[in-house]
Amino acid sequence: MKVHGVACNRNGERGISLVLVAFGMTMFIAAAAFAIDLASLYVGKSEAQRAADAAALAGARQIVASGAISGTLTGNTCPAALQTAAIAAGNQNLVGGQSPGITASSVACDFSRAGDPLVTVSFAATAPLFFIKYFGSTYNSNNVSATATAEAYDPSGATSGPAVCAGCLKPLLLPNCDPDHLVAAGGNVNCPTIGGKQQSYFLTPPNYSITNPGVSPTGVVGETWQLHVGGPNSTGGTGGVPSQYGEVSFDGSKGGSTFQNDMQQCTTSLIACGTHLQTIDGSKTGPNGHGVGCLISYGSDCTSQSVTSTDTIAVNTANTPPYTITAHTGNPFFPNNATITQSASLVTVIVYDGSQFHPGQNTATVVGYMRMFIKDINHTGPNDDIDAVVLGVWGCGVAGGTCGAGSESGGGASFVPIRLVHQ
Repeated sequence: MKVHGVACNRNGERGISLVLVAFGMTMFIAAAAFAIDLASLYVGKSEAQRAADAAALAGARQIVASGAISGTLTGNTCPAALQTAAIAAGNQNLVGGQSPGITASSVACDFSRAGDPLVTVSFAATAPLFFIKYFGSTYNSNNVSATATAEAYDPSGATSGPAVCAGCLKPLLLPNCDPDHLVAAGGNVNCPTIGGKQQSYFLTPPNYSITNPGVSPTGVVGETWQLHVGGPNSTGGTGGVPSQYGEVSFDGSKGGSTFQNDMQQCTTSLIACGTHLQTIDGSKTGPNGHGVGCLISYGSDCTSQSVTSTDTIAVNTANTPPYTITAHTGNPFFPNNATITQSASLVTVIVYDGSQFHPGQNTATVVGYMRMFIKDINHTGPNDDIDAVVLGVWGCGVAGGTCGAGSESGGGASFVPIRLVHQ
């Protein structure tokens, strides 16, 4: 009977393995399904963060590209051009194969720190779920959110911080002398006086803060400036007359052909604040006129006595930054009369202390950089007069250091470093 009982009990256990296997497979498949959906959420979160980063960086870069820097923006209202740039860049980065749907309400600005604007992009997007949705309508989708803040980093006036460098520079030396803001005392004593008054600084030492932030006439942004070629003069060197600029060699040579090439193209070198640069003979007006002429006229009229830029900029009291830049017939990249944010006439140049130097004999020390729009160059005999609009200045802070690990630099045509400061 015992043997028979054992046999009966064993007969009652038949099929239990199949049940256990079926249950285990169900749990395994469920775990795999959850893992796949969890991975989809992680990927969606990463894609959303990438879109937020791109949007914030594009917004910050638009501030620099449009000239809306150097303390021209206040409050927390984002310019329309900034929002448009951020939205376009962010929505190119898909989340789960779809546009993240970044809108104007996703973009916020903070201009409370003069010269250091912040752009924050925050939004929520939908990451696709493949299996968990079958457990109920509540799980049909799940939102992933992302936030990024980018800064147009400006070291002007800083007492500490990383070395700052700039690239894509044009080989022009602009004196740290502001002829539009004259003072009875306290100006730059290295600069020629005008009407018995001193010229103000663009950047006040020793930390090179922006002397006159904001929009002209009280500020520097929007100033029109006629620059005169820096050749020998009655005082024996460059800097003897107001608004006299010099020419520099990035590779240490003094040749006119090198200068001309650097003017027409972007130098690949990063130049740190505090760098001593070799000046070249300022009487090389031929290469200068040809280089600037080819640059701003896109090669169509490099040798004219009066070369006018194919692109124009609108600066008036009703049109505060960002200024409107218009493409014209010579521009090969945009249709005629198109409103653009990039132009060959938008250049970054070097600001030096403004003291006199003998071209080709002395070096000049970088104390900052200036963003300007070259309107035209008039090349007549020994004179090369450049008409330009100042769009912003950037001081070195504590000048010094080298370009490399730990330094900050602008990218592409941006002379101000654009960086993410919060994620």
